[in-house]
Amino acid sequence: MNKIGILGGTFNPVHNGHLNLALRALKVLKLDKIIFIPTFLPPHKNIGLKNLAKERLEMCSLLVEGYDCFEVSDIELNRGNVSYTIDTLTELKKIYKIEELFLILGSDVFLSFLKWKDYNKIFNLCTICVISRNKDDTEKIKAFIEKLKFMGAKIKILIGEEIDISSTLIREKVKKNEDVKCFLPQKISEYIYKNNLYK
Repeated sequence: MNKIGILGGTFNPVHNGHLNLALRALKVLKLDKIIFIPTFLPPHKNIGLKNLAKERLEMCSLLVEGYDCFEVSDIELNRGNVSYTIDTLTELKKIYKIEELFLILGSDVFLSFLKWKDYNKIFNLCTICVISRNKDDTEKIKAFIEKLKFMGAKIKILIGEEIDISSTLIREKVKKNEDVKCFLPQKISEYIYKNNLYK
């Protein structure tokens, strides 16, 4: 495979915003495939996800059904510990014959990039693709992009209207028995209610 995009996250739950972002990245970056990678324990978030590892993986699998250009990897879940992007990218390079690797990030994650483990080594492994979550981010992102480019990073911006959906909001609404069908593909919504998640 020549061009592969990586979309990681807690995906707790994965939702329409993730799907729309992946579809846009696939088209704009002309990717051959995008791999969704749910993390086991993110290094910068103190949230209890261990017990939902199986469920989050299953929801990602439901999301990509019917899309030949999407794939789900359990590479980070199988580690059973805190996952670092540098380790995941290095491992993926060994698994796939990749000419170009693209790391797809939302603006909030992107702006914390200098706190990542071995962030400077990531520059040599992939092109970073950032998308703004809202208009207020734009100037911050532009300034940060210039800073990282000066340090040797390859960066692309995905332009387009971002759908403002958050997994936190979805979990809160489910807990209150409020309707979340507009935020999720139907099969994921059904999975959440069937398995009594987030109650």
